[in-house]
Order: sequence, then structure tokens, then C-alpha cells
Amino acid sequence: MFRTTFTVLALACGLSARADESAKEFAKTVKIEFPKDGYTFTLADAAKGVKLEYKIVVTEERAGVVALPFGPSFTEPAGPSGLHPREAISGNNQRYCIEDSGRAFPPKGKAATLKKGEYKHAFEWDGRNWSGPSDTNNPKGKAFPAGTYDVTVMLHGELETAKGRVPYSLTEKTKLVLK
Repeated sequence: MFRTTFTVLALACGLSARADESAKEFAKTVKIEFPKDGYTFTLADAAKGVKLEYKIVVTEERAGVVALPFGPSFTEPAGPSGLHPREAISGNNQRYCIEDSGRAFPPKGKAATLKKGEYKHAFEWDGRNWSGPSDTNNPKGKAFPAGTYDVTVMLHGELETAKGRVPYSLTEKTKLVLK
């Protein structure tokens, strides 16, 4: 079971209806797919380290895609799809998301062609709270307790259109059960 969320970001001066439509069409051609029943792990397996696999499915080729990593560190590497997914596990006052890997400058954003295909992505997790190493060797936090959590994968960037660049943001969620 998963929930799909699509957000078209608006610029302060507003975007044309055509630019909004470009972002909506893009969301129809790029999907983040999780296992049908989400993820289930024992606390012991999570502590040893688990791999959470998912797919990014691109149903048609799209030129002019500017895939951007997230701030503040801007260090998410592009995955096999060419997009920069940000992965998070959260709920019950727990959170895992590599958000802070140290300081970096925002990327300039180079446009590329997103190729049609199914791309396997994955991230590893050791069952602990953590926001990343920062540039201060930030230690990992406590282990997540048993419970149900959200796994979220986010993508964002810009699309080149006849009216200029328009932002896009895609988010998918599924459940993770720790027992």
C-alpha cells in the first residue's frame, strides 16, 4: 500500500497554466514504485543492516529535465535513472534521512534527457535515527523501536519548457513495519 503525492511548486510571480501542465504531464510519466506490501523487518535484521529497494519507472523519454539534489548539502548522487532521490524513514518521533553531509554549493542544474525505462534504486539502513555525518562527524542516534513507519522517496528539479524552466516535485510513500 502506498500513497502518491504530486506537488507543482509555484514561483512568487506565478507560473503560466502551460508551465503547470508541463509539470503535471511529467508526473504522469515518472513513477516511484515500492514493493506491493511495503517493507517488514525484525529489529535484529534492521540492526544488522537492511537494503530498501524500489524502482523509478519512466514511461516515456523526456528532454529538458534538470534533476537536482536536495539541500542543505546537495550531495545525493544521481541514481541509475539520472534523478537524485532523497530517501527517508520517519514516524513515531523517529527519523532517518541523509540530509546533512557537510556544506556544499547549490548545483547549477544542467538539463538532460530522461530515458524511458525501469531503474532499480536502493538505500541501506541500520535501523537507527540519523540525519547524516555533517561536516562534524555527527554520530548516529538511537535505534528505531518496533512500530510502523513511513518510507518516503522524493524527487525534484526543473523542466525546460517553451516558457522557461518550471519546477517539479514528486513524492511517494509506503509503510515499513519493524517487529
